Amino acid sequence: MFLGLWVFGWYLFRGKKIPWMLFAFLQIGFAGVLLVLRPDMADQNAFYVGLGLLSGALSSGSSISLRLLGLKGEPPIRTLFWFALACTVSGAAATLMFSKGLQAEHVFSIPVLLMGVFTALGQWTQNIGWKKGKTLLCASLQFSAVIFAVIFGYLFFDEIPDAFTFLGILIIVAASLGATIFRLKYYKEG
Repeated sequence: MFLGLWVFGWYLFRGKKIPWMLFAFLQIGFAGVLLVLRPDMADQNAFYVGLGLLSGALSSGSSISLRLLGLKGEPPIRTLFWFALACTVSGAAATLMFSKGLQAEHVFSIPVLLMGVFTALGQWTQNIGWKKGKTLLCASLQFSAVIFAVIFGYLFFDEIPDAFTFLGILIIVAASLGATIFRLKYYKEG
């Protein structure tokens, strides 16, 4: 949603023709995400919902930065290195500030190491995608992360998806497919 707003503003600023259908598919995909996550706006959760929205806004800024770095010819592996270094330093600082300190069983556990490896691989492929892909298409395909979160929640945490979750997943998939098909048609004709 936020990335779509950034791109929408950029298109307006540059006087470019806005691909309204891609923008619409992006918003439809976000509606699917809301159906899956169903954020609770009760008093005690409003702060955390706000943090989630701030995270989304900052993530869209990060995605635009990846796109611009890729267009400038920055190698994805260098971007990944700085990403990993920043995450390691900020994670260690947060651990030292908010817990009993850095403990070896947390650093050297297999799940933590696998999480780091898969995060790095995901970030590397995302760097390549943002470098070579179209911005609004990448944004709509990013919603697939929510689907994987539901699958992993079921497999590893025994979370049973309900009908709203499945409806949200169908909407996300439909919006992503619609954006992909429209993008192929739009750029072939235009």
